[in-house]
Amino acid sequence: MKRFLSFTAVALCLLTSQVAQAQENRDARIKAQIVENYLVWQEAYKNKDAERIISLESPDFTSLSKSGDATPKAQHDETLRQLLNGLDKVTDARIAIKKVSIERNRVVVWNKQYLAGEIIDNFKETSRVSFTISTKDIWVEYDGIWMLKRIEELSGTMTVNGKSERF
Repeated sequence: MKRFLSFTAVALCLLTSQVAQAQENRDARIKAQIVENYLVWQEAYKNKDAERIISLESPDFTSLSKSGDATPKAQHDETLRQLLNGLDKVTDARIAIKKVSIERNRVVVWNKQYLAGEIIDNFKETSRVSFTISTKDIWVEYDGIWMLKRIEELSGTMTVNGKSERF
């Protein structure tokens, strides 16, 4: 009986170790996919490619403002198109991932995004603009692809020619 219990305990330890290793491998694969999505997003900012960013969103995507107001996908996507099309030139685009939490069926990412560029107005005057926004993003898996389900704005600033503006 002692030998049976010892064998069972050893087998259980090995199985637990294998399950933990499989979970670590799964989490590493998921994190790599999410990081790749942010690299695509960052490159799309640099190329003013709103459609590429939109392709990362889930069909039921929403965004939440700092005050908690929800913006549906269609309205968010149009705002993104207008923002990127309104820039004559992108001078810098960076997304820094601050924290990643992998849960059962979703991934939560805290990040800081920076987008800078130039706008030429009707008088041919160039203005330098920049946007810095911190967000909490929720990613979910759709048919094996991790897609952005929700962006929650935590803080944000905009500058025009070095002066802070509201947005």
